[in-house]
Amino acid sequence: MNSTRRSFLGGVAAASLPVGTTAAKPAHPSPSIDALLAKALPLEKARYHASALAEAMNELSPGGEFIARIDREACFALVFATSPDKIRKDGKGGEA
Repeated sequence: MNSTRRSFLGGVAAASLPVGTTAAKPAHPSPSIDALLAKALPLEKARYHASALAEAMNELSPGGEFIARIDREACFALVFATSPDKIRKDGKGGEA
């Protein structure tokens, strides 16, 4: 299952504010990621962090798509590029 930080947070969408108004405090503020992770199961924490690493790799190496996989039976987590030939090897990002 490929999860992202957005799906981990329950898909909470941010509402845009009209121009020229002040923001009111929400009736039920969203919990911080630290609060969510404190209550999360170990596998949920692993999925969150593996997905965060895959997102960071996507930002570092545009052109490739990194995804995360966790295998509990084999005891490993893996972040890999689905198209490694499109990734720049010089560390500058962008197309190869």
